[in-house]
Amino acid sequence: MKVTVVPFEPEHLADMTIQLGQPELDCDRLARGIALSATGRCFSVLPGSGGAPLFCGGALECHARYASLWAAFSPDAGPAMLAITRRTRHFLTTLKHTRVDAVVRSDFRAAHRFVHRLGMVAEARLNDYFENGGDAVVYRAAINRTGK
Repeated sequence: MKVTVVPFEPEHLADMTIQLGQPELDCDRLARGIALSATGRCFSVLPGSGGAPLFCGGALECHARYASLWAAFSPDAGPAMLAITRRTRHFLTTLKHTRVDAVVRSDFRAAHRFVHRLGMVAEARLNDYFENGGDAVVYRAAINRTGK
């Protein structure tokens, strides 16, 4: 599927239909998009033919050495997953942080497949992490960024 990668704008998140596996994004997505764009590096993937975003994601910088990834997927993202994965892998190589992680719902199989395809490895399980009591798995990018 042909896609276009563009800088993230808060309206992209607000305009998306979010897949069911991400209920934490069932909120004021414009406000969340504004906060995400203000605190990190982000990008969006749009269908080449135009229309609502298929993916929005990026990295929130927690401090100079640590960033945490976030992502929002449309239910229509499936045909574009190869392009989204490649673009996200490239995005990871541009980060200069020594720690890059992502938090995934423990029961969200598609998200686990995605982070594995990014080369991330499971690091910890957090019980009762999400508002609905759901558990999370923390993944860490398996990239040596220290030069050692």
